Amino acid sequence: MTIYAQTVTRMLQNKLYMGTISVPRWNYEGMSLEPKLIEPELFYRCEAVRNRKVLVTAPRLIKNPDFPLKSIAYCKSCGNYLTGSYSRGRSNRYPYYHCAKCNKTRVAKGNLEYAFIKTLKEIQPNEQLRKLFKAVFIDVAKQKLADKLNVQLKVNKQIDCLKERKSALIDKSLRGILGDEDFKEAMQVINNDIALKEIERSENRDQEVNLDHTVALAENVLSNIALLWFETQNFEQKLRFQTLVFPKGIFYEDGNIGTDTLGLPFALIQDQSITKTTLVPRTGVEPVIFGMKTRCPRPLDERGATNEKIIS
Repeated sequence: MTIYAQTVTRMLQNKLYMGTISVPRWNYEGMSLEPKLIEPELFYRCEAVRNRKVLVTAPRLIKNPDFPLKSIAYCKSCGNYLTGSYSRGRSNRYPYYHCAKCNKTRVAKGNLEYAFIKTLKEIQPNEQLRKLFKAVFIDVAKQKLADKLNVQLKVNKQIDCLKERKSALIDKSLRGILGDEDFKEAMQVINNDIALKEIERSENRDQEVNLDHTVALAENVLSNIALLWFETQNFEQKLRFQTLVFPKGIFYEDGNIGTDTLGLPFALIQDQSITKTTLVPRTGVEPVIFGMKTRCPRPLDERGATNEKIIS
């Protein structure tokens, strides 16, 4: 069966799918007796995208899961982000991170990722800091939820007002007060305004979260950051996670990881710690391991090969 582009366009424009009957010739629009297949918010969102009233862009991702740190690791010499590639040996191919601009940074994939996991262990908050973060997180989340509720109520009132104006226009058209051309033009403006407000309301609903679930998730992340990064199979989630921890990236020097800025609540470790590490500011000194409970592998040789598990 062949489906043509015109057929798809007519389907996307058919309001019957959202439970609405529209008869432009009679200037009529009302609820259908048939059950709706999609929510009105989704229909209006598709209309806005189709009419190019909403810009839709897909995030550009680093599409090589073999080198997850290339999205945040940069060369300390020139500031250029590292790239990843394989170097061919006599009998195998060995993965490396390297700077393609100045060629002054070149490190085996295993060595860089080993140092990264070791650093994640160092900045993992202790129980006291986790409790503090939980209390602050709940307060901030409650305030944000209250703000979202106020926005939702405001948008609902705006939509109700637009629908009242729409009903008034229909009434004027039926009584002959408003001409057909003026009616169609005014209805088009109001329908567009309603569509945009429906999209705004839908997006606000999409951002609603379960507070208890979010708090439990945050506690789990803060308690197992190294393990979570290592075991995460979803590449996009891994990229977001490491960017959250190191918002301004990392550099590699003498077997250690350095950075200018840590994300919250990990930056609290720097405020509470007495011993200075390579983390903020850049010093190039061997970082101190804070209570490492799980075994970390020994550094890899220059060829990047090892038989040990990184996390046990």
